[in-house]
Amino acid sequence: MFGHLFEMSGGDEAQLLNETSRIKGKEALYKNIEAADALAGAVKTTLGPKGLDKMLVTENGAVKITNDGASILENAIIEHPIAKMLIQVAITQDNTVYDGTTSTVLISSELLQNAWELYQKGIHPSIISNGYSLAYETSNEFIHSNAIKIKHGDKLENVVKTSLSVKFGSTLRDHLVSLICKTAREIEAKNNLKIIQNKGGSVEDSYLLKGLVLAKQACSPDMKRNFSKGNILILDGGIENKKPTMTTKINITEPTMIAAFREKELALISEQIDDIIKISPDILVCRDGIDDYAIRLLQKNGITAYRRVEKEDLELLARTCSASVIASPRMAKRDDLGKFESSEELNWSGITHWVVRGTNSKGMTLVIRGSNQALLDDIEKSFSDTLGVACEANEKGLFLPGGGATQMALSRHLKKWAEEFKGRESLAILAYADALEVIPRTLAINSGLDPIDKILKLNAAQASSKTKMSNYWGFDVETGEICNMIDKGIIENIRQHEQALASSTAAAISILRIDDVLWAKNDPTIPEGIEDEINEN
Repeated sequence: MFGHLFEMSGGDEAQLLNETSRIKGKEALYKNIEAADALAGAVKTTLGPKGLDKMLVTENGAVKITNDGASILENAIIEHPIAKMLIQVAITQDNTVYDGTTSTVLISSELLQNAWELYQKGIHPSIISNGYSLAYETSNEFIHSNAIKIKHGDKLENVVKTSLSVKFGSTLRDHLVSLICKTAREIEAKNNLKIIQNKGGSVEDSYLLKGLVLAKQACSPDMKRNFSKGNILILDGGIENKKPTMTTKINITEPTMIAAFREKELALISEQIDDIIKISPDILVCRDGIDDYAIRLLQKNGITAYRRVEKEDLELLARTCSASVIASPRMAKRDDLGKFESSEELNWSGITHWVVRGTNSKGMTLVIRGSNQALLDDIEKSFSDTLGVACEANEKGLFLPGGGATQMALSRHLKKWAEEFKGRESLAILAYADALEVIPRTLAINSGLDPIDKILKLNAAQASSKTKMSNYWGFDVETGEICNMIDKGIIENIRQHEQALASSTAAAISILRIDDVLWAKNDPTIPEGIEDEINEN
């Protein structure tokens, strides 16, 4: 009975999809791979220290010049769903390990192009996907078995310099490397740092400040501004009249009722201030507003107050001063107070900044200097990403050689393993191995060198060495030489490679499993030109 109920003829199917355009089978796979290849082409020339920049022009005419893969992809206006998928993969890479976004997109695209060649030879996408999964698992085991263990803090400058090498000139890079390494060694996590911009001067004038800097000033000019040391209370709320959560209407029949309402409000505020006075903080910080009447009471009792501090800054301030974040004054206890070593207000470029130094090094501020806004934004993004790389490096202590050495070693290992593997998946494993070579090949192309020549020499150098150090041979783009990347100090965090392999493999397999694309005919998100291609088919 149910079999007859769900049985559908070709005419019924056509009727069901009469408002849908469709690409299926070989054509669907080809179009999806084509979109991935186009996206990879947009960022390919930015890879490596010799990579070129891209000029991004927004709809309102604003211009940004960058070679950061994540920034390029985030600002790109792209409609194709496969391209959007790969952009999300790249953004995840950037948010997770702060580096390797361009490599992830390039490997994903190369995996898909190699899969297309196998598909044309009659290899089913499911077999290709199985082969890719096997290759990924073997690759992941290989990089962990070949990772270099380095003691906490050692080689940190090399990791940071490798990550920054694609972004700035050597003089500026050295200054930033020094700042980043100093920061990474003193803070426990990336979110313990606040970055602020101070336009003017040069980038070399940027400096690291122990403590937290906020563009805030005390609620009243009569409040004390400078402290040598003291206690601080942090409220995740405010001291003001609470507004009703629903629309209400109050009928006032006598003028005295208005005064009564206000007296009750002031009484409630006074109770909150009394609760604060009992634990005697020197400084009060609130996430929300503070009523004018409360400000007068706080000032009268010698308490300096700051209001409307963002949640993220509030939490960083709590870590800086080892304070608890309290929901309301009624809940505050003496043990919830934090301690600070100093608090002062400074005027920078006409803007008052509050500088508070806590009792530990968890909270620090990087003050970025620069001549223009575009440079300041670029420095902030690069510093933030590279600091994340440095903190990951300190935490894990596991590294891999850069310069394409790891990808070439992986490729060679997979090719040997594929020879022993029985089944058609071995062809997919070989395709996976070939795809990894896109990294050293692109590094050579972007350096103006012959990619075939460099790939052959790199492969020969690793093959001729009989020790484990054979996997350390990579491509130094500055000199064009094939040399030991560890000795050269060109090393990368293992997390970057882990995430890049995982993300690119998962994305490629997901796209390979799509054999039918259905487009709503009136859907405005259909990419320009694709509707004509659909209709032709």
